[in-house]
Amino acid sequence: MPAAVDKDHQKEVTAFLARTESHNLGAGETVERIDTHGAFVFLAGEEVYKVKRAVHYPYMDFSTLALRRRACEREVALNRRTAPDLYLGTVPVTRLADGSLALGEGDGGGEAVEYTVHMRRFDQDCLFDRMAQSGALDDGLLDRLARAVADFHAAADITRAGDYGGRKGLAWVVEENYEEHQEFPELFPTDAAAALDAAAHAALANVAALLDERRRDGFVRHCHGDLHLRNICLWDGAPTLFDAIEFNDDLALIDTLYDLAFLMMDFEHRDMRAAANYVFNRYLGHSGDFAGISAMPLFMSARAGVRAKTSAVQARTIADEAAAEAEQAEARAYFGL
Repeated sequence: MPAAVDKDHQKEVTAFLARTESHNLGAGETVERIDTHGAFVFLAGEEVYKVKRAVHYPYMDFSTLALRRRACEREVALNRRTAPDLYLGTVPVTRLADGSLALGEGDGGGEAVEYTVHMRRFDQDCLFDRMAQSGALDDGLLDRLARAVADFHAAADITRAGDYGGRKGLAWVVEENYEEHQEFPELFPTDAAAALDAAAHAALANVAALLDERRRDGFVRHCHGDLHLRNICLWDGAPTLFDAIEFNDDLALIDTLYDLAFLMMDFEHRDMRAAANYVFNRYLGHSGDFAGISAMPLFMSARAGVRAKTSAVQARTIADEAAAEAEQAEARAYFGL
């Protein structure tokens, strides 16, 4: 876990970024703060600043300033593949000579004490999870979403190096899910977690040859890695993928259908099977990738397992008791799914 000094230091940085006077805001404008298990996000006027939390999980290490800087720079580079208008660059938080903090280098330079991802702000009602909730995702929009994902996958870099993708790549996910589910027995009963792990390994054995064949055939690519509805927005009338994974190549250098499976699972979680079917069929029509369909149940199960554990971790970071309980309920629902 991160050193205490990093946590204390980040309290000062986040308090600074939360103040209206730290940004060029108009009269009456305020800063909105959103906390996740891996980041602090500040929405200020037409801009967004995102700070990586000083945390160290098995799958994500932001425990040093150098690691956080690299993650910020990589997040911008990777997300410009799909959302170049949203990702403006990285901006440091600096310590000036008088001891105060500044966003950017300030007039006299200064030492960088933190780094942020600088983004263009968009209307939160344009997030696809909110549009799904409001019933705004019509067939035309879902078709454009399917094409956007298929086009992104078609252009993504192929990887055959290391153990990414294939049987070994998914086995790692299954094993990590089980290990981390065991850390939350109050949410994921021990017997149920063991049964899920056994079922996942049995399913993996059934499709192992297929997964390795797909790897050889070029279907393991540098994908999004976190492709659920909250990481898609409507920008200039087009479905736009953002917030791709930058911190762990094991989570991003994956089978293209495993990438898509997160979106399918998210629809299923929201009782939107018709939308899932529509997007899946349109994606297959655009991509022509019918060969991996038999792996989709395992892909979707693994995605639900990932979401269960991240929701459990997120619940522990929430101070408000009611909000934490709601996140725990989400974790249980994903585990059940």
